[in-house]
Amino acid sequence: MGFDVGATVLVEGDGNSETGVIAGIGSIVLAAGLKNGYPAGSTVKLDPAVEPAVRAACDDYLVVSGSSEQSSKMGAYNQTGVMQYGRPVYEKSGLDTQYLYFWEPLGFWLIGTSYNDASAGVVSGGTGADATCPVDVPTWRQVVGGRLEAADSITVVAQLLASHVATAGAIDVACASLCVHARTQDTTQCTSRLTSCRSVCAADRDPVPFPAMPGASVEEHNDATQQAVKAMADAAAKLKACSEECGTSFQKCKEQARSGFQNCTEPCRVV
Repeated sequence: MGFDVGATVLVEGDGNSETGVIAGIGSIVLAAGLKNGYPAGSTVKLDPAVEPAVRAACDDYLVVSGSSEQSSKMGAYNQTGVMQYGRPVYEKSGLDTQYLYFWEPLGFWLIGTSYNDASAGVVSGGTGADATCPVDVPTWRQVVGGRLEAADSITVVAQLLASHVATAGAIDVACASLCVHARTQDTTQCTSRLTSCRSVCAADRDPVPFPAMPGASVEEHNDATQQAVKAMADAAAKLKACSEECGTSFQKCKEQARSGFQNCTEPCRVV
């Protein structure tokens, strides 16, 4: 496998060794400087301790659904074998090839026609937008009319392909399909709860202080303005804290769904 931007490499030479993350290709540019100096002839290779573990931790096959605005990006994706910024790149094959990939400069998962730039129609969001695997992203956003908008209806879930498990001969397909269906339902329920939670956060607003009455003194106007500014700041902080709690609950819900899926598929394995 060749070098890609975002890959973790192991540099060895002159008795030293350390890892770095590739930030540019050509002459390899690392995201951060190395601690040691390395003479000519030192080796640079992909760090064997990083990428295989991440690739194995993320699902091989995913299904993205829930958007009519970005319908071309909905569908089945599979890992390409390419790792970028320490995360797997997924591809949706067909007439309109799309990629699901992580873009480190923004800190988001994106879905677009190329994984080499940040041009995308679907973008991860919320606390955990930079999750190691896309199924663990709490919520998604989409481009509508040139603007990025929340899209809580979009879900990214794991999928077991019948052809894949049949070839492997390790899982009963009918049994596993029921598990996939159950996980999809659980994930959808998690998303629904997240939407409801955020709605409650948005509705739970404290009353805005009354403005100064006509004829009030300059001091009274200033005092009223300060109270209004403070109230707005407090409301923003309250909304942020509430939304973060929603995101934490969503992550726990997603983890429970993932754990439930693993427990469900375990009896499906053919001994």
